[in-house]
Amino acid sequence: MKTKHRITSVLMVLVLVASLCAVMVAPASAAISVVGFVANPATAGALATYDVTFTTGAALTAGTDTITVTLASGTTVPTTMNRSDVMVSVAGGAFNAPASTESAPLVVGNAVTVVIPAACADAVATNVIVVKFSQLAGIKNPTLGKAANAYTGYVATSQETAVASATYSAITRTVSYTPTTGPSGTSVTVTGAGFAPNSSIDITGGCAGSGTTSATGTFTVTALAVAAAAVTATDGAGNATNGNGGALFGLTASLTLSPTSGRVGSTVTVSGSGFTANTANALGHLTFGGTAVPLANQSWTSQTAGAVDGSTATGTVVFTFTVPAGVSAGAKYVVLNNGVDTAVTVTYDVNVRTITVSPTSGQMGATVIVTGEGFEATTAGSSVTCNGVFTDFAGTATANVFGAAGATVDGSGQFSASFTIPTNAAAGQGLLVVTSAINGVATTSTANARFTVNPAALTVNPSSGAAGTQVTMTGTGFVPYTTYTGITIDNTANTVVLVPSVIVAPDGSFSASFTWPSLAAGVHKVQIGAAAVSTYFTQSSAAVAITTGLNSIAGKFTKVWAFDAATQEWKLYDTAAGATSTLSTLSRGQGYWIEATEACIIIYGGNTYALTAGWNLIGWLG
Repeated sequence: MKTKHRITSVLMVLVLVASLCAVMVAPASAAISVVGFVANPATAGALATYDVTFTTGAALTAGTDTITVTLASGTTVPTTMNRSDVMVSVAGGAFNAPASTESAPLVVGNAVTVVIPAACADAVATNVIVVKFSQLAGIKNPTLGKAANAYTGYVATSQETAVASATYSAITRTVSYTPTTGPSGTSVTVTGAGFAPNSSIDITGGCAGSGTTSATGTFTVTALAVAAAAVTATDGAGNATNGNGGALFGLTASLTLSPTSGRVGSTVTVSGSGFTANTANALGHLTFGGTAVPLANQSWTSQTAGAVDGSTATGTVVFTFTVPAGVSAGAKYVVLNNGVDTAVTVTYDVNVRTITVSPTSGQMGATVIVTGEGFEATTAGSSVTCNGVFTDFAGTATANVFGAAGATVDGSGQFSASFTIPTNAAAGQGLLVVTSAINGVATTSTANARFTVNPAALTVNPSSGAAGTQVTMTGTGFVPYTTYTGITIDNTANTVVLVPSVIVAPDGSFSASFTWPSLAAGVHKVQIGAAAVSTYFTQSSAAVAITTGLNSIAGKFTKVWAFDAATQEWKLYDTAAGATSTLSTLSRGQGYWIEATEACIIIYGGNTYALTAGWNLIGWLG
């Protein structure tokens, strides 16, 4: 009995062990195969969709069994996902998400577990299953700069252990730049991702620049266009990638001018780059302001033996040209067309031609200094002159104001000359227009300035006083060398002629002095000859002091008597020392008894009075 019991116990143990082994190893009887991961886009740090494909080796039940996908290290996986973020397809059937009655995806670290939707057909062994994570799931590719096909994921089911996928590319180094074309020196923004983090980055090839990558291996660098070549970014670890798919940067031709502004006749140096190499057709294809620049105004250097007067093997050009004569002031287009490349256009500012006059106003006959700049410069073998036309306020033009030969322009385009305001110029603002001529041939280069011809004018000094005041009259702006017949007062039938005649000086001026006669108190008009030019003198009183009026016979008379009708009494002026006098002035229209000691003549105010020795009665005219 003991032997039988011992055998029975051993059999029970063996059966138990066999049962446990069957439980532990049964799922391993089949295995997952052909595991593949595809990230789209496969760009560093990008939000991507993931398609995970595998073949099951065990029968799976939809609505019950689960699939666990573990994404590669470095992949950013959100902590939660919605049912709609994960879709499952079995054996090429429709993609379905777990129903609302089924468990939502479970995220633990980089592992996502999803139930096989009940809507999918029951999975059996050898079925191909695809798990699709949408971009809305929020999965981001790794950002570290690894090589392609350097990432591995894992797939497991509730019936099968985890199996590694084939390596896949979940990260790609990318380089792009904008703009993609432009002349040498163009500022280009170059961006990249997927490079070594916190590393130096060098931009070479079509552009030149440098910078550093971020902690996620991205960068943005401002570089300068230098060549028609691929733009390459290289990090400190030696990872190099061409930008824009390896396309060449579109380097376009460009020109620079030195200087960028100047006068007509100035020499300008042109430097160009980006032209087709060894092009020899540029000579003669330069235009300035829309007009072809003559070959004589261009000076090219021989660039290479095979491209005389053209571009070098590197596509550069250097030459000078002279700003053509006759062009107007302002910005002008300079265009170089070598017949091969697209015409290149830059601008050049032609300085404004100017003239200044000094003074800016004056009388007829005045000399005016004129200075000008911005005209064509005189060079060896050429002569540049300027002449002017002055048009007065009345529209009368006077040509060749600088003389028949004109004013000479120097090598800097400047001149200085003078002209005389015509003696018949109408008063008012006139215009001086200066035009240049090259070797005697007039150009269209002009400049103008305003000049005011002042009207003729009279002044008296002083401008007021009593009869007998000494007055000086000054005239300006009159016709030079002209004789005017007399200075008159009041210009009436009883005109008083103060000065018989005056002669105007070459500068249009004159000066004359006279004694103001005894007239009625008040304002009196004074003018010269028939000229319609006048001024005014204010007489404070009609009377003149006896000593002033009789100054011409001083010492030749003793007494003067006059009867004052207002007081009905006689008044006496006595020259004797100590004598008392009650008469002090002479008034126009009054009668006076003068006791002369000898024959003499009184001269005053243009009037004369002949006296004999003894008493004389005169009527004072002032």
